[in-house]
Formats: sequence, structure tokens, C-alpha cells
Amino acid sequence: SDSELTNRSQAIRQRLTQLQEVFDFDKKLSEIAAVEDEMAADGFWNNQETAQATVAKLKGLRLVVVPLKEALSSADDLEGLLEFLEE
Repeated sequence: SDSELTNRSQAIRQRLTQLQEVFDFDKKLSEIAAVEDEMAADGFWNNQETAQATVAKLKGLRLVVVPLKEALSSADDLEGLLEFLEE
């Protein structure tokens, strides 16, 4: 039923919100932006060891952030679809 779907959608959203908190999602987004700025700086690639460590850090951050970001986007899509179906 529609209410069951809505309840499941809300439960999914709640779990995703909990995951955002557990994984410090907003902080990781800020860290990604900072690392990307660092990588764009002149001379970043001059020290290969430091550059490789920074790239590894970025990959690690993205391993957490990208799937969660995709799940949040899918949850938004689901909520929009359910709203459309209720009309």
C-alpha cells in the first residue's frame, strides 16, 4: 500500500541520516574539497610521495562519500516518486 511504501521510504531516509552522522559525511565533503584544492595548487605534483599520499587520502574519502551520496540521491528520487503516486 501507499502508506507502507511511504513508511519504508521514511525508514530508509532515517537510516541514511544515521549513516551521514556515523561517517561524518559533511566533514568528509569538506575534506574532499580541501584535498581537491590542494591538488589544484601549483607545484602539487613536484613531490611525488606527498602527491601520492594525498591522492590516496582522496580515494579513501570518496569510498565513503560517493556511495552514501548516491544512496541519498536515490532516496530523494524515491520520495519524489511516492509523492507523485499519491497525487
